Amino acid sequence: MKKSGVELQHEAGRARAEGHLSADVLLDANVLLEVELTEKHAEACKALLRIVERGELRAVIMDFHVDTIVVIMERYGAGWEEISRFLA
Repeated sequence: MKKSGVELQHEAGRARAEGHLSADVLLDANVLLEVELTEKHAEACKALLRIVERGELRAVIMDFHVDTIVVIMERYGAGWEEISRFLA
């Protein structure tokens, strides 16, 4: 059964209170790549990242997703300097 956003927020809050979760959301590589590659959902992804930047939502990204971003950006011709600035 699919859970509502309110139910998921409640579960995240409970898990955080119990010390099981240090973030509200896990960001997928696609959120960042949408922005960098100016894809269809870039504006929505920017809005999400601004919420994270303001501290209204805590987010994490896994090492695997960082590796994915690096590989894809390299395929699009980005150099290490551009990639490191983007990930900073």
